[in-house]
Amino acid sequence: MSEVHGSSWGPGLAGMTVGLVLYGVSVSQYRFYIVAFPRDARVVKIAVFLVFFLDTINTLAFLCLYYRVLIVYRWNTTYPPTSRMTSLTIAFASNVRLSKLSNSPG
Repeated sequence: MSEVHGSSWGPGLAGMTVGLVLYGVSVSQYRFYIVAFPRDARVVKIAVFLVFFLDTINTLAFLCLYYRVLIVYRWNTTYPPTSRMTSLTIAFASNVRLSKLSNSPG
């Protein structure tokens, strides 16, 4: 069995599934906020949109990572070919940075 299909990807995939459910909740909350509070200050609206936007980017980056590793490279016996490793590394690195940014206190 290759490294790509090792048992280490299972918990991450389960976490991604839970994360997608929570992202759906986030979309619903954002939509509710826009409809229920149309008179909020512009700064608050921008802050809410920014958090929602960063959550969207984070979710898309994780989806990209898992899609490439578990779908695109499914039958490869070596970890992603070096010709495409750069884009995979960039997607993962941007995901880690956005996760740290959105989880920072304050």
